[in-house]
Amino acid sequence: MKTTLGEIAVKNGIQTGPFGSQLHASDYVADGVGVVMPQDLRGNVVSLDEIAFVSSATADSLRRHRLCVGDIVYSRRGDITRRALIRGDGPELLCGTGCLRVRIDMNVADPAFVSYFLGLPKTHEWLYQHAVGATMPNLNTSILSEVPVALPELETQRAIGEVLGAMDDKIAANRQVVGTSVTLATQIIAREAVGSDRPLSEIADVQMGSSPRGAELNEDGDGMEFFQGVRDFGELSPTPRVFATVTPRRAKADATLLAVRAPVGEVNWARNETCIGRGLAAVRSEDAPTTIHYLLRRFACRWDEHEGSGTVFSSVTGPQVKAMQFPTVPEASAGEVEQLLASIHQRALSAEAESEVISRTRDELLPLLMNGRITVKDAERAAEDVL
Repeated sequence: MKTTLGEIAVKNGIQTGPFGSQLHASDYVADGVGVVMPQDLRGNVVSLDEIAFVSSATADSLRRHRLCVGDIVYSRRGDITRRALIRGDGPELLCGTGCLRVRIDMNVADPAFVSYFLGLPKTHEWLYQHAVGATMPNLNTSILSEVPVALPELETQRAIGEVLGAMDDKIAANRQVVGTSVTLATQIIAREAVGSDRPLSEIADVQMGSSPRGAELNEDGDGMEFFQGVRDFGELSPTPRVFATVTPRRAKADATLLAVRAPVGEVNWARNETCIGRGLAAVRSEDAPTTIHYLLRRFACRWDEHEGSGTVFSSVTGPQVKAMQFPTVPEASAGEVEQLLASIHQRALSAEAESEVISRTRDELLPLLMNGRITVKDAERAAEDVL
């Protein structure tokens, strides 16, 4: 059945989050009811890693924005393909400013299935074609209501949602492994980095990025992975999206990719040799690559201000990167610390790599299911192969 998102939503089921006049910076507290913002929407899941909170009293005053199991939350501006399905195992949440909520009529459609359908490339393309705004794409309730949706029988929707949901559950478990590993590694480096501060150029090699020309870039997988800045950064490693046929500056595998434009100091790990653009620097130590990575993660706050001037960087130059001071691990324990960090780091990398395989399989299955090329049973077998 061909329909639209608005037709399968409950009455008034598509609505915007609260306006800024309803939710102020002073309303946020250390703990309470989570407020879902666009940055919390990651891979059809709400990430709780950096979610903001409001008190129960504030949440009660915004009760019409409370999220229920089965709701789908969309980013309203910027990356308008960001979305997340609200699942039954999470905390109490509100739809935040900058988001849209979609509430599906469960007698007509399965929310999990719909959330996966909305992740199809053709849906992403439709959204960008119909979004408003010349410089930054924006969605509104009218646009979202018109999104085309194709539905099989409800029972089939539910079966597909269960298969793909099991894959998402494994991805979520792996994300937890990555997060726990990164937290543990940063705690270790905080404990062990008790040596004197030294300039980054004295403890690692620093290579500033340089961007190829536009004609030398593509999204077809032709050439080497290319990263311009933090757009494709993940929890640990970036996701390849753009490729370069000409590579003026490269980062070696196991280098740390450091953002040198806002947000300065963000880091990711280069799993492969990578072409880097002007928004990044590659920082690498031959003997202790993992130690350097977690030093830069743990002490990223050192980029916030420079020489006590109080001026927050919007970008940093090569000389500034090389001169930035970081604490060191004493030589007597450096080898042992690197070995320990590398072991923890490898566990995180393995979990992340497994999730990428599962994610690709999941994204390949839905179009095949939709056009009848495979059955739900076929999808179940494919899911079992990667779970």
